[in-house]
Amino acid sequence: MAWTAAQAEKLIEGVYGGVISAFNLPEALFEHTFIELMAQVNRGYKVGGISIDAGKIEAGFRKNINEFSGAKTVSEVTTLSEAAFDPTGAKRAFKEYQVIGREIDKTYNLKWLRTEQNMAFAQGQSADQWVRTQDKKELFPMLQYQTVNDGRVRPEHRDWDGIIKPVDDEFWDTHMPPADWGCRCRVIRLRQGAETDLDERRTDVNRERVKRGEKPVPNLKNSSDVFDTNPAKTKYIFKESATPYFADAKAIGQIPGKDNFGLGYM
Repeated sequence: MAWTAAQAEKLIEGVYGGVISAFNLPEALFEHTFIELMAQVNRGYKVGGISIDAGKIEAGFRKNINEFSGAKTVSEVTTLSEAAFDPTGAKRAFKEYQVIGREIDKTYNLKWLRTEQNMAFAQGQSADQWVRTQDKKELFPMLQYQTVNDGRVRPEHRDWDGIIKPVDDEFWDTHMPPADWGCRCRVIRLRQGAETDLDERRTDVNRERVKRGEKPVPNLKNSSDVFDTNPAKTKYIFKESATPYFADAKAIGQIPGKDNFGLGYM
């Protein structure tokens, strides 16, 4: 469901005229974001009733996408509202504001939405793989982290390449791909394999890093504050503490709650 130019103009006019505000939000903008992101989650997360937890995970994702979409709506409307005034505090002429508002709307509903759609799909796909892994862990009790082993692999992810841990090891709470933006890594299921000692691995990693002239690492943790999760376990796609939209909403006193900014759950 594309966000149309006519809808964008209506939003811009509504904010400028005071009809739309961060405390009187446009349902259409919220629904657009929600539908676009849930479509990507569902494209990645396909397991359905394969396990007793699958439905709970899906419900968690829907709740998270609702709250994310609500917070994003608050953020955009707040940004548009602030842009209606120039640095002196005087209200801009509508034609001047219209140009600024269109750029803000494109940023939120084209540029950033595309990135968010990619993340929603990747996290949904990660959860799908995890549920299937759990379903088969009696046959495949071990997992191995694998990179694509080319020049584009992040040094941090290269450090993890080949690590083997049991399916239920806490390592997979923070290292389940995607482990960062655009991550191409994967985990493969193993019938058997020697578990990797992370302290020994860190020693080997740092020896190789020094040879390459790179800085040694104190541990093998995932440094991403966005992707250091296992979405199937956390049951969310977007981490609230790492999502600026939630901070934007809280800054003006809007807190995600049962009423989801007055927009309701779908």
